[in-house]
Amino acid sequence: MSLPRISVIICTHNPDPELFCKVLSGLRRQTLERTVWELVVVDNASDPPVAVMPCMGGVDGDARVVREERPGLVFARCTGTLYAAGEILVFLDDDNFLKPDYLERALNIFSDRSLESVGMCGGTVEPVFESSPPRWLDSVKNHLAVRNHGTRAMISKAPDLSFPEPVGAGMAMRRAVAEKFAEFVNDNAPLRSLGRKGKQLAGCEDTLMVLICYGCGFHVAYFPCLKLLHYIPAGRMTVRYHIRLAGALGKSLAQLMRFVDDSRLRRSAPSRVLYLLIHFFSCLKNEKMFSAALIKWLWMASFVMYSKTIWGDLKYREIEV
Repeated sequence: MSLPRISVIICTHNPDPELFCKVLSGLRRQTLERTVWELVVVDNASDPPVAVMPCMGGVDGDARVVREERPGLVFARCTGTLYAAGEILVFLDDDNFLKPDYLERALNIFSDRSLESVGMCGGTVEPVFESSPPRWLDSVKNHLAVRNHGTRAMISKAPDLSFPEPVGAGMAMRRAVAEKFAEFVNDNAPLRSLGRKGKQLAGCEDTLMVLICYGCGFHVAYFPCLKLLHYIPAGRMTVRYHIRLAGALGKSLAQLMRFVDDSRLRRSAPSRVLYLLIHFFSCLKNEKMFSAALIKWLWMASFVMYSKTIWGDLKYREIEV
């Protein structure tokens, strides 16, 4: 039997059973022939184990469930890469619903000889809200991995802060990129603090993947034809949650950037405080609601304080591999 060309990897920790069943049902509706792709579910220290969930008959009964006892999304992604057999890896979260043609379109992208330089890509991520969202959420919904950058495909040849980089939800990549990511996580302890870890909020493991992709000599792309839905529960639409999230995401980016390039000029404490005060009033001026302004400012404050620099000094560059 030939190996699958695509491996769908779902990393999950204590998933909601009903929601997870819907995620699997979405995979059953994929238009891509089932023999061309496989499903690998990484159970990241769930209690009870995912394998005993009633819906884990999988997709056509042949989903593989592997266990990763070390808590953390970074470890789960590495384990998924280890067990995946496909040449193309598509990462999903346990609250993502793929559009029926997602895998077929991903395969077409990576099979297109004119796109051989593309090592990783993502598409649009639209929210499905459990309840009516507050008005201020629209200004900070990108913190929830909601993405829609228009109807035009875009390709970036080098790290660029302005480019709509893929998020972990629906991120598709060549196997070489995922394997290099796993190698880096294994060799560099500071990188293991990135990404979610149980109830601890963190992020930027997807940004690390993007920088590694560039370092491998590939380009990064945005293809709006790749569409998925992201379920947002009511608990993720509160000011309290977003205050925690903003602080964690700012800290994660600071940790990643200090690892990538620790030689940047550091600003003195007074200059950082002055910068944050100016930025706070800028947020108040540009946002109609105080909640959104506060959340955006806290993200920046966390980044500035943990990186000991200011945003103006930050430039992405690929990780040397």
